[in-house]
Amino acid sequence: LNYGHTFGHVVENETNYTTFLHGEAVAIGMVMANALAIELGLFTQEAAEEVKVLLDKASLPTEYVIKDVDDFYEHFFLDKKSARGSIKFILPQGMGNYEMVSDIDESVVKKVLSRFGEEE
Repeated sequence: LNYGHTFGHVVENETNYTTFLHGEAVAIGMVMANALAIELGLFTQEAAEEVKVLLDKASLPTEYVIKDVDDFYEHFFLDKKSARGSIKFILPQGMGNYEMVSDIDESVVKKVLSRFGEEE
């Protein structure tokens, strides 16, 4: 599965592959994927908190500040899973259940990304 990878690859790209190990970027990506799944009504906040607790117990990073939401969004299209202009996300639909979801409106994705942005 590629749970966390779609977001994680962008985190790696934005940090020039120097800040996080691959697994660390994927952990951050899992948190971001959970946030998108919550926004779409596929996952609960409680389940997302359980995942975050497990990542924290494994000493994996779970936070990342997106400096420019538009740039972050555009980086999705560098990923091989985003062929033909459609971003493919692997999103949780309950604990242990994942599904590929695509054709999510850009405004919805950016709304979620903005939650990881710098505080005003």
